[in-house]
Amino acid sequence: MEYIKLLRKYFKRFRDYRTREKELSRRILFAVTDEERGRYQKETEEIASFIKAGFDIIGQTESIKERRIIELHYVDGKSWDEIAARVNYSYSYCTHLEDAALKRLSAQSSVKAFLDEFKNKCGI
Repeated sequence: MEYIKLLRKYFKRFRDYRTREKELSRRILFAVTDEERGRYQKETEEIASFIKAGFDIIGQTESIKERRIIELHYVDGKSWDEIAARVNYSYSYCTHLEDAALKRLSAQSSVKAFLDEFKNKCGI
């Protein structure tokens, strides 16, 4: 159960980082100094690595339905109501699919190893 909670935390941060990445891209364009641009670029590279790992984990989802739900919620940032309307499933079925996907993903040894590293790195 611990890994499922940790995976949810990771994906929530993943969603926040995707928003931050877009913001940093704009800031790089309007940076006044090279130092400022360099700081933004460094943060962008760190975030890009974090995001890539998230897409790698999502790619391990075997069920197309589950993957679609995970992508809509964590990649696109859609609410459960929006997701249910988009995929034409009930709200509860969407959350059930998300839970099932996270259970399967968090049971994989590669995902567990990644989450252990994430936990240690972030001090969670």
